Amino acid sequence: MASSEEDDYMADIFVIKAEKIRPGLDKPTRLKRELDLAKKRELTNITGKTKPVVQREHEHRQSGLQQAIPVENKGFAMLQKMGYKAGTGLGKLASGRVEPIPVQFKTGRSGLGRDADQKRKKEMVEQYREVIHMKKVKWAEENRENYRERMSGKYQDKVTTRDLHKSRKACAHLDSNIGMEDPENSWYWPDYMLPKTDDGAEEEETEVDSDDDEDVEDQISEQEKLTQLTFYLRSIHRYCIWCGTSFNDADDLLSNCPGDTADAHGE
Repeated sequence: MASSEEDDYMADIFVIKAEKIRPGLDKPTRLKRELDLAKKRELTNITGKTKPVVQREHEHRQSGLQQAIPVENKGFAMLQKMGYKAGTGLGKLASGRVEPIPVQFKTGRSGLGRDADQKRKKEMVEQYREVIHMKKVKWAEENRENYRERMSGKYQDKVTTRDLHKSRKACAHLDSNIGMEDPENSWYWPDYMLPKTDDGAEEEETEVDSDDDEDVEDQISEQEKLTQLTFYLRSIHRYCIWCGTSFNDADDLLSNCPGDTADAHGE
């Protein structure tokens, strides 16, 4: 019979005293294995075993082309017998080619001359794209210039229309102040400020005259109307629409008015 002092193998003390061992390799062994694998990969990359076949062939070819022609070469030996010296040019005066004709390797599977044809077509496409790009740039610049001109022309037309309207109103008031009942020309005054007639015959005669004036008016541009009306206001009434005032006489007008255009007044 076992002694009572003997530890019970079913007790928890055996579980507590047991070491915690995780499955797998020990830490030093695992680190050593990872270092060995890293060195092996580095060595493999250095030796070039993992490089593609095309790259290894290219490197081997370039290393061969960079080497000079050995003395044992039959062609080189024949040149030496004829007086050729390494590093000098060919010919009697040593003025010919120094380096051999470069070798052009064809690695693709296309037919002879196709690469040159493809290169030529590519250059043509690039030239075509360059021409189209230059045309687009030129068209864009022309469109911008045309847009500026159109906007400037529209703005100038609005300014001319505004100044002409102001001139017609001023002309109607100034003519009325000196006792004129009818304008010098029908378009000198605004339509709503023209005098109204009650007599039918006079009205018919006025309509005939107004039709004639309208025909003349249609033949004159707004800029010409403004120029003509400005001259009338300055010569008859000594008035400038841009200064907004009447002057005492011609000398006062010439001395104190910058000019007879909007540009002269900085507008």
